[in-house]
Amino acid sequence: MVAAIPYLVAIHRGTAKPNVVTWLTWTLLDFVALGAALDAHAWLTAIFALGSTLGPAAILIYGFIRGSRTYTAVDALCQTVALVGIVLWKLTGSPDIAITAYLVANEFAVLPTLRHAWLKPDEEAPVAFGIGATASLITLFAQTQATYVGLAMPIALLLNNTSVAAFIVIRRRLASAQSPSPT
Repeated sequence: MVAAIPYLVAIHRGTAKPNVVTWLTWTLLDFVALGAALDAHAWLTAIFALGSTLGPAAILIYGFIRGSRTYTAVDALCQTVALVGIVLWKLTGSPDIAITAYLVANEFAVLPTLRHAWLKPDEEAPVAFGIGATASLITLFAQTQATYVGLAMPIALLLNNTSVAAFIVIRRRLASAQSPSPT
């Protein structure tokens, strides 16, 4: 949840421009992961998922004021996969199915953010994604049991947050190296 703070500050300053549909998708997906973790008694992952749900929810709410509302096919796909995962989870009683749907949808959901981080790195907050990666890593090291439900979400978010942060930092460095020096 702490990872949302620098992103919220960046939104307020006008340096981050969240797509509220993408943040809605992430909020829904993290809510699914929270429910699956609770159902599987993966308590550490449930605590992590709660923070991962509340952070994007806060960005979503503030993003309605200062963000964009572009709805893409990727957003529709991710939301559909999340809903199918919820239905299958409830029909089968298996939180593993919910986490699998979460993983599939989350990998699609991160693609627009990776693209945006590469094309417009100054409109993203790398610190927020770095904090998210750190929280994922802490959750992984704190696990006392290696279960699919307990490990899948933190691993996925570790990889996704690290990738987004790296895209932002690398692209900013490339842009500054290519800008002409003052004479």
